[in-house]
Amino acid sequence: MLKIDKYDAIVSDYQMPEMDGIEFLRTLREQENDIPFIVFTGKGREEVAMKALNLGADRYLQKGGGPRSQYRVLAQAVVQEVQHKWSQENLRRARRALRILSACNQAIIRITDESELLSRICDIIVEIGSYRLAWIGYAKENEEKTVCPVAQAGYEEDYLETLKITWADTERGRGPTGTAIRTGQPSVARSILTDPNFEPWREEALKRGYESSIALPLIIGEETIGALNVYAEAPDVFNAKEVDLLMELANDLSYGIRTIRSRRREKEHKMAVEGSDDLMAACNGNYNYLFANKAYLKYYQLGRDEVVGASLEKVIGKEPFENTVKPHVDRCLEGEAVKYEMTRNFPGLGDRYLSVYYYPLQDEKGEIRGVVAVLRDITDRKKSEEREAFLETLLRQDMRNKLGVSMGFLELLEEADLPEGCRPYLGKAMDSIGKGFDLVELAEEVRKTRYVEVEEINLREVLENAVEECEGLAKEKGVEIELDSEKRRNVRAGYLLKKVFLHMFRTGIYKSSCSKMRVLDEERDGEVVVRVEDDGDKIPDAVKEKISEETYTGETSGIGGAIYSAVGEVVRSFGGSIEVKDSELGGARFDVHLKKT
Repeated sequence: MLKIDKYDAIVSDYQMPEMDGIEFLRTLREQENDIPFIVFTGKGREEVAMKALNLGADRYLQKGGGPRSQYRVLAQAVVQEVQHKWSQENLRRARRALRILSACNQAIIRITDESELLSRICDIIVEIGSYRLAWIGYAKENEEKTVCPVAQAGYEEDYLETLKITWADTERGRGPTGTAIRTGQPSVARSILTDPNFEPWREEALKRGYESSIALPLIIGEETIGALNVYAEAPDVFNAKEVDLLMELANDLSYGIRTIRSRRREKEHKMAVEGSDDLMAACNGNYNYLFANKAYLKYYQLGRDEVVGASLEKVIGKEPFENTVKPHVDRCLEGEAVKYEMTRNFPGLGDRYLSVYYYPLQDEKGEIRGVVAVLRDITDRKKSEEREAFLETLLRQDMRNKLGVSMGFLELLEEADLPEGCRPYLGKAMDSIGKGFDLVELAEEVRKTRYVEVEEINLREVLENAVEECEGLAKEKGVEIELDSEKRRNVRAGYLLKKVFLHMFRTGIYKSSCSKMRVLDEERDGEVVVRVEDDGDKIPDAVKEKISEETYTGETSGIGGAIYSAVGEVVRSFGGSIEVKDSELGGARFDVHLKKT
């Protein structure tokens, strides 16, 4: 009966049918049951009273006098003993919680590994607190919102493998653990046997002797990262005072976890900074160095003690500081991220090209305290670009010269008296040379895509300007251009977007069978699609695929196909794409997909 129900006190007579009061008391105390026990009997012999008190009876009351008065005395005795028991129990629990708190705080101060700290905290709770089980679970940010056990101590017997706890608002997320994580507040199951929210785990918990439990949220900043869970082998163990002390423990543990993670991130950041090939340094608002990494010190051939604490002017020189560095640092101190390129002469290295990035250095309150500088040596890239540009200039100049000479001869032939039927071929030859000029120009634009910054561009203006520049050629070739772009739409692209449509329009106009070209734009699934179609020759299917490929292989058909492929490269540099289809007008259709802003 005492194993099933909870009682605050026992009042026992001495003489009872199956067991006298003394034997009953002896049995309880042998079972380490310290429930308040009052012997209330008419047997007033001194030896009975001595036996009862020696076995641990809290009171010995002798029956006598009127019923009202003697039961009033009994009632007072029961209340006093129960209150005394509660007071002693609360004091014991508080002292236990304080011992746990003290030991855990020592562990938090001493231990620097997160996994080791979590395991030690669980050990302390079980060893010092005499709890049945302690475990810590971290909340996962997955679709199921699962809780993953990361440390445990005590009598567990594979219990954690049966949990399948979530912190979602579902049946398996409404127990103490899920509730604590979801709400950020401690959650207590005072009686696992009767708590309806403990139903999914009740059977396995009772098998292992768990009668009550508490889950305490672990909170870092504004995020609840998990919960500390404690199980007791008796119901209704966690009173208000104990909950407060355990919550203090959980808060201290959260602080310890945050400190360990911060130290780890700082260490990783320091290793990354020190090991970086980039030159990295920081200064305060007075233009004095706060730190400099190995690469920075190596380039300047200085020791750390010579740089940290010194002024920027002293290290890099007065003229570079005042004319270049200081204006950019001042902008960064106002909150602006700064990017620029410069050349600098380093001891033993000579002139080097540098790509420079400045970022505001902020404290925990978000106030700007200085500037972080990242300098990347781009000398090899710059020299390679210069060589490449020189060779490309030679090639373009040579191509232009040859195309110009060819066009000159064809223009002379145009003025000559040619045999009948030759003039149309002359026109085709001149058109091909015109496309050749376009291709040379477009090759230069494709090269520039590596350096073009993507920005917000008004599509309507781009299309109107491209059509306007093609009007003369279109009129000469007898091609009508219809532009349907009523709405003002902005897209993410570079300044080369106009060149893209200009070359597409010119290539279509050059088709001998083209008499009409239609240009319109529309929104589709968060994109802006520009449709360019004509009634000229169709594009062969094999060529369509090559033009749409992400990398142009040079295997397109003729100069026109090469131009379209080059146009595709430029569009892809903006994060867009190009599709080639058959047009309703009878010719080719190009759908240019651009990102909408």
